[in-house]
Amino acid sequence: MEVKLVSRHQLGITFTKPQVESATTNNDKGNQQHGFLISTLEVAVMDTTGLTGQLPVGGLVLESWFKDVVTKVLANRPNTSDTIVTRLEVKQGHSPEVKIRLSGEFITELVGGFQERCTIRVNLSMSRERMEVVKFFSHGVPFILDNGKVAFELTLTEPVIKQDILQTEAYNGTISIVICALGNSLSKLGDLYLKEEICCDLSLIAEDKTSHICHEVLLTLHSPVFKEAMRKLKSEKGKKKSLELELSAAGVKALIKFIYFTLYDDALKNSELALELLKTSDKYKMRGLNITMVDVLLVQANSTYSFEVAVELYRYCLGMGRYEELKWKAMKVFKSKPEEQNVSNVLAELLLSDPEIV
Repeated sequence: MEVKLVSRHQLGITFTKPQVESATTNNDKGNQQHGFLISTLEVAVMDTTGLTGQLPVGGLVLESWFKDVVTKVLANRPNTSDTIVTRLEVKQGHSPEVKIRLSGEFITELVGGFQERCTIRVNLSMSRERMEVVKFFSHGVPFILDNGKVAFELTLTEPVIKQDILQTEAYNGTISIVICALGNSLSKLGDLYLKEEICCDLSLIAEDKTSHICHEVLLTLHSPVFKEAMRKLKSEKGKKKSLELELSAAGVKALIKFIYFTLYDDALKNSELALELLKTSDKYKMRGLNITMVDVLLVQANSTYSFEVAVELYRYCLGMGRYEELKWKAMKVFKSKPEEQNVSNVLAELLLSDPEIV
């Protein structure tokens, strides 16, 4: 399911060079033709009528849910305030790169309203004097900024820059932005079955001994390890099967949300919980959860990590012999918290196990 937030919006684009770039470059001509340029724009979202007019009428549960979400988010919002802040970055030279970051109140409200896995798709073209300079198409998943707002960042590293982009020139741009919900029609059904405890035949027991009911069949569909465990698990007549997990109560709830609805909003806000779910994905061979948690841990801002969680992440990746990107992420967190490195009780142990960390 998808909705066009912006459809072939025409805009003028000019670029500036960040202060840190201009201060370190000696050649003025090179400043204009190479290096790093940015442009910050506000793109108007289609009006409420235009958005809701795209939505299907009747049909699948998902279609009705999608329409309800968009209508609710758009209700009582003045059209004039519905904009998407678009930061366009261009890095030229030997490896040209185009990056777009989309953020703002509207995006945050919309993604929060979905509470469902979603992506943004962007088409962007730029031209000057009727000559195409850049053509950009990509998609991305949301992450949380330091200020708590939702953002999407999209990067294309293919050589799509057909001409050098000049700081002194103005360009004609055309941009389209589409948001896509990646749920399925089972989400509402699963929600109903959980709330009403319909046919729930399994209790997952957290480390604090709290019990969380679910359906055995869904667990086995997501994990071959769970499937094998269910074969060996016996239950007393008239009682649900129970399975103890090495997970916190919050971890079990987050696991169930992901299995039923592909939701991971709790993990996006909590790096400790995301790491807990990453470990669970490895233990139970849950590929979808694994891919999602790796992405979540990579996109979370360094400031959202406690030093202890970063150390635990590094130690886990080291023990698994994989996740090089996550090891680098942990190292970036270490460097962003130098004042904590001297007081951490675990850092000395970590340095002994992997001296290359420094």
